Amino acid sequence: NLTKTDDWYADIADAYNNTGQLIKYRVHTVEAGIDGANTLNKVTDVTRLDTRYNLVGLVDYYAQNTTSAEADHKVINEKWDAGKTTGAGGYNKLGQLEKYTLITTESSTTGADSQLNKITTTVRTMAAYELDASTARPVIVNNAPKAIGSGYDDKGRLIAYRDVITSNESQNKTTEVYFYGTAYDRYGQFQEYRQKTIETGTDPVTGATIDAQSNIYRHNIN
Repeated sequence: NLTKTDDWYADIADAYNNTGQLIKYRVHTVEAGIDGANTLNKVTDVTRLDTRYNLVGLVDYYAQNTTSAEADHKVINEKWDAGKTTGAGGYNKLGQLEKYTLITTESSTTGADSQLNKITTTVRTMAAYELDASTARPVIVNNAPKAIGSGYDDKGRLIAYRDVITSNESQNKTTEVYFYGTAYDRYGQFQEYRQKTIETGTDPVTGATIDAQSNIYRHNIN
């Protein structure tokens, strides 16, 4: 009962650079359907503002805006950077993404009932990390978690990564997410994974230390 339609346009001025690479475009997505008393009519627009490529033609930066009918006075701006020269990210020699930095800004538009300016920065590193057997915390070496392997298996599938997340919503808190223990079924779909989330920082009101941990284990995913 659900239909999804994507209309893609490259009718923006300077949509291609002088080497023929696409740098700007628009996508208009409509999701619609009816299931008994439930109806859906969701419209989302994505406008790619800029795309940059490295010397071998891999995307190492883009910026885009997303708006949606479900929040018609909010725009989400994303700046994704995998540039090695800036230290924001990079690829390995197999063309696999090893690290990127994503800055997401949620802003209110003219006519909104309230003002919004939330900025979230996520730094993702594709790697497997060693966990201490007794504390289940990452092993720290030279003030950094100890990486012990690739974030990909020998079929090129993502199996492990670490996110470091900060936001102006809570400037004194850092969230780390470790994704690991991944298994795929014979169709290449996720069968199981583990996810560890660690929040550290200082409560801005009480000055108390923040140190919280949660774990997720999902298996037999269908």
